[in-house]
Amino acid sequence: MRKGRPRAVEKGVVGQSLNASSSGLLNIPSGPVYYPSEDEFKDPLEYIYKIRPEAEPYGICRIVPPKNWKPPFALDLDSFSFPTKTQAIHKLQARPAACDSKTFELEYCRFIEDHCGKKSKKRVVFEGEDLDLCKLFNAVKRFGGYDKVVKEKKWGDVSRFVRSGKKISDCSKHVLCQLYREHLYDYESYYNQLNQEIAWSSNRGSHEDEKSDQRVQHSGSKRMQEVTIV
Repeated sequence: MRKGRPRAVEKGVVGQSLNASSSGLLNIPSGPVYYPSEDEFKDPLEYIYKIRPEAEPYGICRIVPPKNWKPPFALDLDSFSFPTKTQAIHKLQARPAACDSKTFELEYCRFIEDHCGKKSKKRVVFEGEDLDLCKLFNAVKRFGGYDKVVKEKKWGDVSRFVRSGKKISDCSKHVLCQLYREHLYDYESYYNQLNQEIAWSSNRGSHEDEKSDQRVQHSGSKRMQEVTIV
């Protein structure tokens, strides 16, 4: 068999149905393996286009280049560059509340145990159905928080966000407000306070960085003046 032709190809693979072995596993045939000569592999892309009609039915193939083939280095080290991103470590905790129920439940349960000294209830029922506290918290946060929702009477909008397509009575709005007050108001206060502290420390850290840069620049310019005088 001449070079450049597939060697490791099982007979009768293309168009053959896959049969299951006695162990229940599929007998998947191996893909073709090509060993091109140096002349055939002078232009690798042209060679790939050449074998494509034969190799494509298998969905995969392997090409073993000639031993003497040395691909040119594709990057120009003199002009190559890539952007870097500065990660502000002190801002990692400043993130919005979790929008998926599982993550929110973990954070909420941790808050209840650490700050309230009790375990959270497994179920909060509203109108005969389990109430998704994650949706309720994010809905109230979306409309400006508990105090603003109460002041502007937005519990109807909150309910439509939590239970889309269902109407709510004035009595149910009051019940939803009480449930939020009982289960989520303290968590909202803690969440807002935490973000304020993180934002304060973040601003403080940025100001300290600016002062440090200014001190470095000042000391550098002072040294240059001393060198010039000497």
